[in-house]
Amino acid sequence: MFLEKTKTEEPFVDEDDRVFFEVALSACKLGQAFLVTGNSKHFPDKGFVVTPAQLLEKLNYQDFLGS
Repeated sequence: MFLEKTKTEEPFVDEDDRVFFEVALSACKLGQAFLVTGNSKHFPDKGFVVTPAQLLEKLNYQDFLGS
């Protein structure tokens, strides 16, 4: 899969993280996607930015629902 970045004017603690956020933002437009990071404080507070533990919770919940 190839995705173009979706430009954003969101502020970043570390500007090097911007590219990962912008690609994840593009992926979210195509469907459910997540940006998994151990440094969630470095990213804007959006629902698709999750820690590894949060992703596991979401996946377990979806398995429970049969999705």
